[in-house]
Amino acid sequence: MDEYNPHKTAIFRSHEKMTRPASWLLEKILEPREIHPKSVLDFGAGKSYDAEIWAEKTGSFSQGYDQFPHKGFEERIEKPTQLFDLVTMNFVLNIIDSEQDRMSALLEASSYVAPKGYLWVATRSKNHIDSQGEDKGWGVSKHGSWISHPSKGTVQFGMDDIQIVELVRKCELYDFETINFRGRPTSTTGCAFFQRKEM
Repeated sequence: MDEYNPHKTAIFRSHEKMTRPASWLLEKILEPREIHPKSVLDFGAGKSYDAEIWAEKTGSFSQGYDQFPHKGFEERIEKPTQLFDLVTMNFVLNIIDSEQDRMSALLEASSYVAPKGYLWVATRSKNHIDSQGEDKGWGVSKHGSWISHPSKGTVQFGMDDIQIVELVRKCELYDFETINFRGRPTSTTGCAFFQRKEM
């Protein structure tokens, strides 16, 4: 792999449907618990329309942010200037090669969570990515990620719920408490949900 380009994993999503982790979070966790965030940040939004759909479905102020200027979504490179009641991070950590860079991304996302706000993290599961890597004969990077497309410079690193929680602890985000829940968006998804303590 000559060049590392995590943003090239982004795919166009339907403007009518939320990504599966986002819709599952809303329908299976937030609504049953009567959690109604007034502001939502889709961190690492890529080419999805989750932010727009959050606004349509819930009336919340919603913003998509991505450090890479995808065509048609260039406005998303503007860094948020406020804290949010909910920050979602869907399929971001699994496309980052090194643990240090995953920690940096997680720390940045968490910095936008308001006191008593929530952080939702969803990834491709470890078993799913490892199975794909073995079946397709993917190579492995020096950081231990699967090289999913050498010419594009993209990787995949599967994580399960427990590994997401462990990464939060490695980041020393002690003001974030893990919220337990049952189920997951799909069998190939790892996910975790946190609430920030009031400062």
